Amino acid sequence: MKKWGILGVVLAALLMVSGPAATANGALPTPRFAGFGTTFELKGTNGYDLWVSAFSRRRDGDGWIVIVAGGKHSAAAYRVRARVRGDEAGGGLATSIEADLGKFGRIDLLLNRSGREESFRFKCGGHKETFEPGVYEGTFEFEGEGGYTRVATSSIPYVPTLLFRSITCSGSGSGESAGPGVPGARLKGLSFAHDRVLTFQVNKNNRHSRVVYSASVREQRDGIYIDRTTEGTAGPGAFLFEPHLRSATLRPPAPFSGSATARRDSDSLLLQWQGNLELAFPGETVPLAGPGVHVSLAHAHLTQSDSANVVVGS
Repeated sequence: MKKWGILGVVLAALLMVSGPAATANGALPTPRFAGFGTTFELKGTNGYDLWVSAFSRRRDGDGWIVIVAGGKHSAAAYRVRARVRGDEAGGGLATSIEADLGKFGRIDLLLNRSGREESFRFKCGGHKETFEPGVYEGTFEFEGEGGYTRVATSSIPYVPTLLFRSITCSGSGSGESAGPGVPGARLKGLSFAHDRVLTFQVNKNNRHSRVVYSASVREQRDGIYIDRTTEGTAGPGAFLFEPHLRSATLRPPAPFSGSATARRDSDSLLLQWQGNLELAFPGETVPLAGPGVHVSLAHAHLTQSDSANVVVGS
């Protein structure tokens, strides 16, 4: 699995606020006012990278900022209201960003333009473009829960940046077939307990194949929307199931801990799901079994492809 494949899951959270994409020099694709925006990348501690996107569709600057902290197989996106201002004559590029991240930090940045032009071309190809380099100066402070990653800087260069380096030129995809004759199994879980939305899925195509898993949890804390995701693979022993799917046991390695078992009584179609299974997302460990967590178990075969050969970025 590529290091940034997981961020495709978080992309929807960023697109909810990013609005129309800016061109290389910051100009929006239509002549009418469409808002102010910017994106940039930062290095966090403990192997995490951060993507930041700020956008406002209003002339008064009332908008949003999204901070995505991505690790090797997991990511967390934080979305909070922000004041994002710009100069309409500047083509929509944000020139100032202010946001109170509460316990996560604060942002107060002002763009210092260089007054010169430089050319560039994105790695996926396309025409050569020009832009005006600059530096966002001021305060950028972010710390994830428990200090899993930190960033503190007073200077951030502005360069044309696609949303994620993980967005590849050729893309990837997956598909799933299901039915009684399929030898593999899929376990899906859902919970609305504790004022959050938890989903997870585990697939194993046959008893000897590796286990593929993905999970996400969404919640709101003090006006900040948080979306955590993780995905990966594990050995065949992480997910064991009886051929007729009367029972299945999930015991994956880290970032999981514990185990859980699903059982179907002979006189019931409902599954009993019990155990102490937990999953460590960036910044939070969440129980995957217990009251309020419901699962389904079905025969299924998962197919995945990753035809990406080029990494996109500035």
